[in-house]
Amino acid sequence: MSLDDDDQDGREPSPSAPAKKKKKKKPAAKETGASISREEISREELERGARAERSIRLQLMLAAAGAIVGIALVGTGPSLPGMVLVIAGVLGLVVGIHRFGRLGPEG
Repeated sequence: MSLDDDDQDGREPSPSAPAKKKKKKKPAAKETGASISREEISREELERGARAERSIRLQLMLAAAGAIVGIALVGTGPSLPGMVLVIAGVLGLVVGIHRFGRLGPEG
């Protein structure tokens, strides 16, 4: 007898005891579209993915440049614009890396 049985002390479960919920089966990978062959991907979807990747790479470059310029400004002395650029650049890098990771594995 396992520990998660209703009748741990040998008694029958009462009729008023809540019934255990049945687990739903997860659909197979083909039903959800999780595995799509390369032939099934249309040219438009490939172009959309390439545009998204270029956009994310541009965001990462601009965020890195902003963070570097901000560090240079703060390095010369206390500077509010420099602090703002560093914070904005680092946040832009975090968001860009997240978006880049969401693109999925390469080809």
